[in-house]
Amino acid sequence: TEQLQIVNPTKEKFDTTIMNIAYHELIRIFSNELEKENSVLLVYGFSFKDEHILEITKRSIVNPTLQIYIFCYDDISAEEMMHHFQVAKNHNIFLVRMQNEEFQLNRLNDILQSIIEDKGIIVLNEFMKLGQVVEVRGQKIRARVFENKNGPILLYKGDIIKNVSVGSFIKIPKGFISIIGKIEGEHISELREQNAAQRFQKESDSIERMIDISVLGVMEHGVFMKGMVEIPLVFSDVYILEEYELQRVFSFFEDKQNAVALGNIAEYKDYKLYVDAQLLFGSHIGIFGNTGSGKSNTLATLYTALFQQYGDRKNFKKSKFLIFDFNGEYEDAFTENKQVYHLSTRCNNKDKICIPLSVLEDMEFWSVLCEISEKTQVPFLERVLKDYQQISHCSFSGKKYLARLLQERVKEVLLYCYRQGRMWEEIRENLTELLGIVLKDMVLLQEQYKNMRIHCQWNELSAKESFSDMEESTFAAQTIEPLMKLLSQENLKDGDGFGFFDFAMKYRFWSETLRRRTQVDFIEPMIKRFEARLPYIRRLFVPVVEV
Repeated sequence: TEQLQIVNPTKEKFDTTIMNIAYHELIRIFSNELEKENSVLLVYGFSFKDEHILEITKRSIVNPTLQIYIFCYDDISAEEMMHHFQVAKNHNIFLVRMQNEEFQLNRLNDILQSIIEDKGIIVLNEFMKLGQVVEVRGQKIRARVFENKNGPILLYKGDIIKNVSVGSFIKIPKGFISIIGKIEGEHISELREQNAAQRFQKESDSIERMIDISVLGVMEHGVFMKGMVEIPLVFSDVYILEEYELQRVFSFFEDKQNAVALGNIAEYKDYKLYVDAQLLFGSHIGIFGNTGSGKSNTLATLYTALFQQYGDRKNFKKSKFLIFDFNGEYEDAFTENKQVYHLSTRCNNKDKICIPLSVLEDMEFWSVLCEISEKTQVPFLERVLKDYQQISHCSFSGKKYLARLLQERVKEVLLYCYRQGRMWEEIRENLTELLGIVLKDMVLLQEQYKNMRIHCQWNELSAKESFSDMEESTFAAQTIEPLMKLLSQENLKDGDGFGFFDFAMKYRFWSETLRRRTQVDFIEPMIKRFEARLPYIRRLFVPVVEV
């Protein structure tokens, strides 16, 4: 056939251009291509001196899906292009200003490919066409695979690539977007006979390969969005995902400089899975799998990659990581720049984690350790924390001030018991438990008990206490004053944060129980859990003063 003659663009007007039949045919094809959906015009080495081509390009801008990329040699050519398209309302016109040395024909394909990947341009490669959609049922899709795509491998541009199978990803173009799906299964379907001659054809011609696809999301402007946003139409073409598109599906990062490689993608061994370190470690994550599936190895790989990539950064050195290794799997992993604590709740001679005293004032810390219910026990814990803060702050000023505060707390409760007509045996057990937290020697307390009375006297005949009226001054002299002397700074323990919190909780519970401000059934379970776990907490943590 006769080869079409190509006439180079000139500066002449429309009549001269249109008079040339060969050139006119090219212009017609050019105009039709620009009007097609998702068309891309790449302009290289052309300055729109031909007014006919310039007018066609301007008219085609009404196509909202058209994208125009104009490569400019210098600032002068860039200003000229801006003058040509300054009235355009289309935001898909891009002026690419690059250094002159970069404008080499042997690098043009690489430059265009990088633009395609960066801007998310939908490229439909006919070689990558896999088949057609034949059935759509909600999120589930069935597609027929072309006969030339049934092999296990494909030869593309001199490279051997793996054909799709169960677990592979595909794309289905629809309008301005690409629907991304995953192959969930495949089977064969027998063709229906259309004439008698087909009865004698070979078996491979009478069956076709079908694949079942599950919709995962859509790709729009190069960004993958998960979810059922669009569904394809019957007879839509199905394409194999190219490498840069696959990386965008698994693009869990905003900036690749902040991304760490987690491993290879299943079914795509040549592609790495990158995750954004800032987003990943700044949120809650979970790694799930069966026994032996590689959960521990995944975690070790993740942290090892993080420390290798970020270890030398100044800001990263301020970050702190606390890893609880129950099975001793990570002691030799991650990085050498770490401190290993060997913890145990069974004995006291193991390592302990130093925590700031301010942590003991944190509601969440005690809510987790004591399994506190929100509605009934949180308000009580808030009042306990207020008492603890007062006691803790007094301890910083010295034992003298701490002793004075403890004396005030004990005196307040005892006077209330006296004024409410309480019997001695009602308060003795709680008082012993409370003072046992802060006193060095409980023998001194037992000696004091022999002379302490409150609204009672000893009946020698019945060997029981009986109620009798007692002056408040007498009660103060026999009971309160000896206890105040006992609670002097010389007799106090060298308390820590846990001991002060224990005292605050027992004092608040006893005080509110006497005044009937607290429902015992609601608070007592929390007290029991705290008492049971306090010995284990002391073996794991040691409160320290923040510097």
